[in-house]
Amino acid sequence: MQNDNKISISLTTIIIIAICIGAFILGIICYFIFGNKSSNNEAKLDTTSLNSSSQTNNPVSNSDSNLNTRTNENSSANMNTPNTQNNNTYSSTSVSTSNAKTSSKTNPLSVGEWGIASKYASGEYVDVLTRVTNITRGAQAAQEFKNYCERGSSIYKYEDAKESMEWAIVEYEVDLTGFSSNTSVSLDRKISGTGDNNSIKYNNMTYIVSTVNMTSDYTSGKVVTAKFATQLPIGCSEYIIALGSSSNTQAFYYGKIKNKTV
Repeated sequence: MQNDNKISISLTTIIIIAICIGAFILGIICYFIFGNKSSNNEAKLDTTSLNSSSQTNNPVSNSDSNLNTRTNENSSANMNTPNTQNNNTYSSTSVSTSNAKTSSKTNPLSVGEWGIASKYASGEYVDVLTRVTNITRGAQAAQEFKNYCERGSSIYKYEDAKESMEWAIVEYEVDLTGFSSNTSVSLDRKISGTGDNNSIKYNNMTYIVSTVNMTSDYTSGKVVTAKFATQLPIGCSEYIIALGSSSNTQAFYYGKIKNKTV
């Protein structure tokens, strides 16, 4: 009886051990099976995430690239464009500075020659290139000036020229290609006699004349045309046109009669 119990216990123990071993082996098999599936799913998930990330980042990358391109282009443009407001320097891209000449009252330029004159811009005086291009006198100039005075924007009232004098209109160009911000087109101007004479002397008469600015525009980045009117003694070409600030650089021109209509 005692031996039967021993045998019974031994068989039970063996069965339990066998069940445990079988369960252990089954667990290992399941682990490997489900582990591989999980790895495959993770791999697929990573691939999908990578593709999704790639699709999301590409437009951003392109946008950054375009932004950098635009920024660089703008930076280059800003570097190449002189800014008289920021650095107060002047450079011309339209008229060669080698064509400009210095001048004085005793050594004036001729009509059509480029000179150097100063203008007030951005808080200081800046040298610019300028030239007188035309001088119209007589009835033609008087009519043009009358038309200007009769415009709504003009503050001047037209009057006929004084005795022995006639209206004259001086046309000149100013090179503003070096300016990136708008500035006034016109320059300071003065009419005087030749040599050391401030007044015009002609036919034993002395004339002190003034000027009327006919251009009040503001612009930048190009060569512009401006005009002013004055009265001159009829037949007199012995006078000097001065453009630019009298306290800085001025361009002086010898007066000549051109396109005169009587």
